[in-house]
Amino acid sequence: RHAALEQARVLLQRLGLRGLRRGLGQRQLVRRLRGRKVKGRREDKGGAWGDEVGDVGGGCLPGGLECGRLTDMSTGGNGRLAGRVAIVTGAGRGIGRAIALEYAREGANVMVASRSRGTVEQVVDEILNTGGTALGITCDVGVREEVDAMVATTIERFGGVDILVNNAQGFGTADKPEASPGFIPLESFPDDTWDYTFQTGLKGTLYGMQAVFPHMREHGGKIINFGSGNGVTAMKGTAAYNANKEGIRALTRTGANEWGRYSIYVNCLVPTIVTDSAKAYFDARPGSEAKLAGTIPLKRWGEVDRDIGPVAVFLGCADSDFITGQTLHVDGGQILHA
Repeated sequence: RHAALEQARVLLQRLGLRGLRRGLGQRQLVRRLRGRKVKGRREDKGGAWGDEVGDVGGGCLPGGLECGRLTDMSTGGNGRLAGRVAIVTGAGRGIGRAIALEYAREGANVMVASRSRGTVEQVVDEILNTGGTALGITCDVGVREEVDAMVATTIERFGGVDILVNNAQGFGTADKPEASPGFIPLESFPDDTWDYTFQTGLKGTLYGMQAVFPHMREHGGKIINFGSGNGVTAMKGTAAYNANKEGIRALTRTGANEWGRYSIYVNCLVPTIVTDSAKAYFDARPGSEAKLAGTIPLKRWGEVDRDIGPVAVFLGCADSDFITGQTLHVDGGQILHA
């Protein structure tokens, strides 16, 4: 019954109704839902909406969108995120990809966002091929206008946004991006690396939070940001990345404190996960992988599919409805040695 009411609540939000908040009984909700027909609209430029509920269309969408599909959101499914709409940035690979795939498996309608068209298409195809629902958009989170467009397009196509995962982060400089933060002594840290790290990290996270706020203020929502063990432990040689990620943790707490009255939950994940950027980091620092592994009580590195996706689902679903402003270390206990 709880699951049914939760799906009804999500659908009512999509339809612009407020039945649960007005205290309507379950029978009244069912009558209201049965009496409301949702129809899609066909776009002029190869849109993804069918003419009737349940129709499926396809094609490359305008405004930077990649190939994707929308299905009838009212049917949802039995997953923990059934009927919810999620944006995942940096979703073309690594942690973002794992979260996007896990969200789709749990029934969410996923907007896959990344700077690379190719990786966006790959992840969208993975979701579609397993029966999920997804669209993709190319987006540089360091550009406010692109973040605003990403959120506006998500609301237009899916009817709203319930979850924002601010995972994207750039390294290097705007002119010369890198795969991971390089080792640079604090006393000679250059402005261009510092600025690009903050632009694509702290400011990109802020842009995303501000863009979803008007919608979440009315409907509630979940925001998941990302910190780093580098910042927590003050890793040598990565000053900008450290300060940037600690800034995101502070922004998370501030958002939770200011927006809690709107039922907007803001939390932060700090993972110890082997990703492409982590591998590049280790390659640039011989011996660092084994040294860091020795600080993990569980004696293994986290895996993107096994360890991070399910935790992000927890923070995005109703199971975490009394958790906000928190930093959750998905690190095998490494924080114990910080």
